[in-house]
Amino acid sequence: MCGIIGVIRTQLDRDDRARIARGLRALRHRGPDSYGIATVTGKSFEGVVGQSRLRIIDLRSEADPPIVNEDGSVLVVYNGEVYNFRELRSKLAGAGHKFTTTTDTEVLVHGYEECSGDTRQLLRSLRGMFAFGLIDKRRERLLLARDRLGIKPLYISQLSNGLAFSSEVRALVTSGLAESGLCSEALAGYLGFGVMPANLTLFRNVRALMPGHDAEWAGGELRIEQWWKLAPVSGFDLGDEEDAIGLLRAALHDSVHRHLVSDRPIGVFLSSGTDSGALAKLASDASGDIHTVTVAFPDEPDFCESTAARSVADDLHATHLEVPVTGEELASNLDSFLRSTDQPSVDAINTWLVCRAAKASGLVVALSGIGGDELFGGYPSFRYAPKVRRLRRWISMIPRAVRHRLAKQASALSPGGRLVRILDAEEGFEGAYSAVRRLFSPLEVSTILKRSHATAVVANTSTCNQLQDRKLAVSCFELSEYLPNQLLRDTDSVSMAHSLEVRVPLLDDVVLRAVAAVDPNLRFQTDKRFLADAAGIERTGRKRPFVVPLSRWLHGPLRDRF
Repeated sequence: MCGIIGVIRTQLDRDDRARIARGLRALRHRGPDSYGIATVTGKSFEGVVGQSRLRIIDLRSEADPPIVNEDGSVLVVYNGEVYNFRELRSKLAGAGHKFTTTTDTEVLVHGYEECSGDTRQLLRSLRGMFAFGLIDKRRERLLLARDRLGIKPLYISQLSNGLAFSSEVRALVTSGLAESGLCSEALAGYLGFGVMPANLTLFRNVRALMPGHDAEWAGGELRIEQWWKLAPVSGFDLGDEEDAIGLLRAALHDSVHRHLVSDRPIGVFLSSGTDSGALAKLASDASGDIHTVTVAFPDEPDFCESTAARSVADDLHATHLEVPVTGEELASNLDSFLRSTDQPSVDAINTWLVCRAAKASGLVVALSGIGGDELFGGYPSFRYAPKVRRLRRWISMIPRAVRHRLAKQASALSPGGRLVRILDAEEGFEGAYSAVRRLFSPLEVSTILKRSHATAVVANTSTCNQLQDRKLAVSCFELSEYLPNQLLRDTDSVSMAHSLEVRVPLLDDVVLRAVAAVDPNLRFQTDKRFLADAAGIERTGRKRPFVVPLSRWLHGPLRDRF
């Protein structure tokens, strides 16, 4: 795992190399093992790129970035893991390409060559999580790309005569390649949902490249397009339960086997929930010897599921680490946590704690069960959003002016309450979903900011709105909005703050396609029974995965600070 940064212009400024070096220092936590800077010159452009590296596959210094092809005409800086790199490498070597490393990174430059610069052909061949910048000197262009679901981040800042990009927002601002002016739309989105929405960041001149998108800068022009779209349901529905379980089981085993490839210590985040329990079982089946990590809260027995997690680890004969965390300890580490987040978020403390524990135990790579709730209906939104949609149909009969007055009264009684969010919601399924996920309604956000604002929704959710099955629609919204905007973004930020790579096997492309082929009635069974049966584990019921007793701590050890 790595941190990347770069700038390309029609003509470099004299300070650009120093800017990249400064930005790279801000990314060292993402890749503490090595870093490299390269200057690239073409006929119509000049560029400087840098990458800090966390060595995971091929630990030799010869494999350190940036990586180039045989004649140096193609250069790549890259953050992520390509899990089918061995098959791709074999095909490319058979086609005559010469490899100097055994990293997955090198398949990008040779794969790009083999595709004759066809970016889409290259991207569709990749199975994994990735964000990269590739410079093609012959074709005089910079290519940027991001994986299907947005597991790995990539941010861009347009310049008067070029483009800058990086793995983190703060690296662009710290380097001087982006201004630090506040983005008011992003602030409104944060107050609404507790996270920067879609492609926005806290800074108005920095934007996120959206999941499943690529960008090309050539001749001073920037083009951004979508190369992959979420398909919540395939054309072939498996209605037979035995066949469906077999299909998912095969996909899961293949995914976990690939996600375990590492030349550094690797483990599994383990709570007492179905997702992590299934992942631990699959990892144990694949390797026979696994390390598991969980956190416990000894001062808050109601929140301790460590006993159940330990029982799962014992059944799998895993080497298990249980890390106790108290409210006083979090209070003393609060500044460290806040420094770990690249952008504001109302979440991520739980992930920060378990990542810190994993790193302290000597792990460099960890598997996480992220994606299970979105794919198999584990969130309360799967129950509440359809109910809100039905309720909204009745509420829509009330005149808009009356609804507005009722919403203001409801907000006065209970700011951010469910009633005001429902009364003030937009029409349709997306409005119902947003009412469930929101912190404050649009009316309340406008009141807080003392001005009206436009709700910034950049993610294309038209597919979600068209789905007839209610749970499929909610799953689509969760995969398109909450997952990339908050869960994956937070996980990347706080895990890399600890120089820990987190992998998410449940979001593997082959697993997504297998799940999409299954009849929704099987897929969304109570307590994720379908996932449990496919993984071969006992059904655990509804459990909290790494839930932190934050409310109690805010009234206790954190009270004075807040």
